[in-house]
Amino acid sequence: MRKGDVVMTNNTTNTVGITQRLDRIERQNRRLKLGIFAIVLGFGAYFLIVGRQPTSQTVTARKFLLVDHNGKTRASLAMNGFGQPEFRLLDTSGKVQAIVILNVATMRQL
Repeated sequence: MRKGDVVMTNNTTNTVGITQRLDRIERQNRRLKLGIFAIVLGFGAYFLIVGRQPTSQTVTARKFLLVDHNGKTRASLAMNGFGQPEFRLLDTSGKVQAIVILNVATMRQL
């Protein structure tokens, strides 16, 4: 063998070894990317769910409506024109069936 001659088996073995190592690193890189993506997706879902929850236990409104599965109003709770709380129950056609009004003048203490 002369100086400058390249032994093919050594280069081929080197190339195969480098290729195998590169393939292993690429597989690890793909797994790492998938793992990071799953973690980011999990945190995103968590914060999306937590962010939608109300921060207060109090609901304030001028009027509350209770609707059935068809979207028809079946009950309402609101202040009437005289400043008194009024609770109405309605049938399926929307007609008032019962009204409860708080009348301060005739209110009894319990």
